[in-house]
Formats: sequence, structure tokens, C-alpha cells
Amino acid sequence: DTVAKIYRDEILPFFDSQNLSNTLIIDPISPSRSKFSERLVNKFTPQGKYDIEKDGLKIIIRKN
Repeated sequence: DTVAKIYRDEILPFFDSQNLSNTLIIDPISPSRSKFSERLVNKFTPQGKYDIEKDGLKIIIRKN
């Protein structure tokens, strides 16, 4: 719950408000954490607002 709350309430709003990069990369350290990251992104990332792609274990989120 804590990681999800931080992602939803802090990371995504900061990513939206900054102009340094239009790409956010989540790079888990293991396959089990990759599954967790994938579920987290699918549940809490607004659909249509970002382009989401998976590259191996990495999840790449780009602003539209």
C-alpha cells in the first residue's frame, strides 16, 4: 500500500509537473518485483494519458 500511495500521490504528479524528461523508467531488480511493478502501473496509471511499454523487466512510461 505504501509503495502504491507514493507512486500515485508523489511520483506521477511530479512526473507530470516537470519538464526535464518525458520518460519514466521503472527498472525492477527481479522477476517477482517486475510483476508487482506491472500490476502497480496497470492499476494506478491513468489510461490514455501515458504510453506504457514493457522492455524485458523494465516498464517505460512516456507522456503523450
